[in-house]
Amino acid sequence: MLFQINLIAWIIADIFIFIIIFVIPFLIETYYLRRCARKERWGDSLKTAFEVNLLWMVIDVISLYLILIVIDLTLIIIIINIILSSKLIMVFYEKRFKESQTLIFKVSITIFLLRLIFINFLWCIITGECHAKLFL
Repeated sequence: MLFQINLIAWIIADIFIFIIIFVIPFLIETYYLRRCARKERWGDSLKTAFEVNLLWMVIDVISLYLILIVIDLTLIIIIINIILSSKLIMVFYEKRFKESQTLIFKVSITIFLLRLIFINFLWCIITGECHAKLFL
């Protein structure tokens, strides 16, 4: 019986971790991408921002997987990721490559910082140890 309670607790903890690491940042990123596109007067569609962010997440996951497999080619994989992401923005928002790169860099930096905060927050909750100055 004790094992069953621990298994259920682990499943609930896994769902909670999944929501914090992936779902919440994904939704925030989608709204941020929409806000940036609206600010640039590219469009106001939440559906387009959702589709772009979903495909962008797939590109990021594949890139991360490739980086973990082939560490020697990390810089090349990151450059390919930027190019593919820029092409994605070009297709969905019908903009030039340079304009799409500007948006990619702006959103990428913000997404990186957002994920860093969420991962540090989750680490503090799970372990009780906060090494980052973000939560002091």
